[in-house]
Amino acid sequence: LGKSYSHQMLHGSEAASWSDENNPANVAWRSIGQSVLRHSDTMCFLESTGKGRDPFFYQKCMRTLRPSYRGNWRVVFLPWYYHEEYYEEAGGSFARTSEEKDLADQVEDTNGWKVTDEQFQWRRMQIEDECEGEVADFRRYYPSFLHECFEQHERKFFGRGIIEHYRRTV
Repeated sequence: LGKSYSHQMLHGSEAASWSDENNPANVAWRSIGQSVLRHSDTMCFLESTGKGRDPFFYQKCMRTLRPSYRGNWRVVFLPWYYHEEYYEEAGGSFARTSEEKDLADQVEDTNGWKVTDEQFQWRRMQIEDECEGEVADFRRYYPSFLHECFEQHERKFFGRGIIEHYRRTV
């Protein structure tokens, strides 16, 4: 993979899904990555829907986020509410749930973004229709915060509310 090529631009899509039981993604990346020129005109992007703590994409992101990291990679997180097309008319009777109010406050406190009622209406429809009512699935495919990309999606002993409380207070 990638040998005898010199790429100046590479877009690796859905990197969290590159591994399979016979071919670890990090082995493939070592080959592909060697073909990307180290030059100021070179661009290389790895993007993905989070897939829990997969052995490649998650590890690469976490390593890049370490304060001691001195390499060229940067983590860029684009939450669902940054996408202008993710909205739906809310209507006059729309009222935010307590969970939506808490999320709106968290988003504004974290990055100054004001999530609109139309965005929350779109979110509700995605949860209902595309995620079959599972909020955890929405958080995986449309995360609000970076840590949601890498959450494990099996049932936890402590509920999300308790985890979020201690994440904010500790």
